[in-house]
Amino acid sequence: AYVLELAINRLCMSGQKEELSDRVRSVFGIREMVPALLYYVCNHLNVLESWSLGSMADLMIQVVEALNKRTGKDKKTRKLITSKFDDTGWLERVLDGMNDRERVDLILRIQSSRGWDESTRRSVMGRMIKIDPELHKVLSGSSKKEPKRAILTSWRSYRERQEKLRELIEVQIPQNSKDIGHDRSYGDLRENFEYQSAKDQQALLMRRKAEWEKDLTEVRGTDFPEFSITTICMGTGVALERANGTREHYWILGEWDRDEALGIISGRSEMARRLEGESVGGRIHLPGDPEEAHSLVFEILPLDETVRAWISGK
Repeated sequence: AYVLELAINRLCMSGQKEELSDRVRSVFGIREMVPALLYYVCNHLNVLESWSLGSMADLMIQVVEALNKRTGKDKKTRKLITSKFDDTGWLERVLDGMNDRERVDLILRIQSSRGWDESTRRSVMGRMIKIDPELHKVLSGSSKKEPKRAILTSWRSYRERQEKLRELIEVQIPQNSKDIGHDRSYGDLRENFEYQSAKDQQALLMRRKAEWEKDLTEVRGTDFPEFSITTICMGTGVALERANGTREHYWILGEWDRDEALGIISGRSEMARRLEGESVGGRIHLPGDPEEAHSLVFEILPLDETVRAWISGK
């Protein structure tokens, strides 16, 4: 770790900081940071922003995963990383760079981690709780906060998002890193349009990666089993009669679900939000209705076999 610190400092002083940050960004993006490099970033948290590496939450996920590996030649470096959690000032900076959900995720990861002995783990969690007392309620299960409504989507859409993230991490980000290295070879970076375009693309890919990873931690997959059809809600179908007499059918599913041909709409769509909670016979002004006109809910339906086949990806 000490040797790496010296090497990085020399590279920065010799004018190779841009190339260095590109390479670190590429391994950070695909979560292949060796413990020595993780330790360097932990010691220099400002590089997360200055080198556009990613979020504090992503760094901590990689740290906990690295600490879970108890064997190997990097055992000494992992001990150095563990020692960072003894520094209250450092831990305050870490938690300050995370939102409430990310803090909860971190302390739960540490609670179930194999990277600390029981005494050390309790000490680390105790320091975190002193910084953010709300975390104690998470561990004790006594949080009085109103539970958030679960965000659901079909297993079909969930797997599609997982596949997009996998391709982003394993194909697009590595290819972009190669493009940056190739374009850098053309000379003056200030006048190298291809290089600047590749760098802009890199920033976009990293933002997309962070967004999709966040999405996949907050949204849960479901096959929508036995949802009530007393009122309109997610997992039901609805037959409408518009003011002009035309009839339409919609199937209300989850966060990322939509298929215009089958009439599948997302539960977060404006149409679904206006329909939610309505019962048969209800009249409501919907998108597409003329001013002052209202559509009639004349039937609420369970999901049919075609929609269920779509949900399962068949």
